[in-house]
Amino acid sequence: VLTAIVAIDRLDPDAQVAGAPEDLSIDGSRAGIGPGGTYTVRQLLTGLLLNSGNDTAQALARAMGGDAATVAAMAEKARQLGALDTRPATPSGLDGPGMATSAYDLAVLFRHAMGEPLFAETIATREIPFPGYGDRPGFILSNANPLLARYPGTLGSKTGFTDAARHTIVAAAQRNGRRLVVSLVRAENTP
Repeated sequence: VLTAIVAIDRLDPDAQVAGAPEDLSIDGSRAGIGPGGTYTVRQLLTGLLLNSGNDTAQALARAMGGDAATVAAMAEKARQLGALDTRPATPSGLDGPGMATSAYDLAVLFRHAMGEPLFAETIATREIPFPGYGDRPGFILSNANPLLARYPGTLGSKTGFTDAARHTIVAAAQRNGRRLVVSLVRAENTP
């Protein structure tokens, strides 16, 4: 969520970003970008938010001047928004040295993000065509959000998993003119 906020602030949504070989070996979940592919910032945000694409987070970080510059911008934005327990360490949100956040901060960040039209539109997208790379064809990118189909009034949500945070979710819903944001960290799926 924080990476998306910073990318929306700093990048033109229609700017083009080239895929790179390192996109293929990124840890964790991927949206499916790679060398020989060219993606708009808007497409990379879709991969980031719908599929928790760590590859798209890496590409967005490249477009913003690299990991260090992106993490610094993320830390500054969190501070500006009052997310004072948040210390980013990686553009993808994967665990890194000194990384921390809180359920409260996730709610603060998501509330701000939902005020950004591009973020709100993207997080509510159910599926969208996504370009391939090299000789690989494009495909349909689907939203991994479990609430969109199950909870009436859901505006969007972002799930995540890291070893330190375990299963997380932050979501917004609106009913009868009232909007709520909820966040949960360190959850376990059972069974």
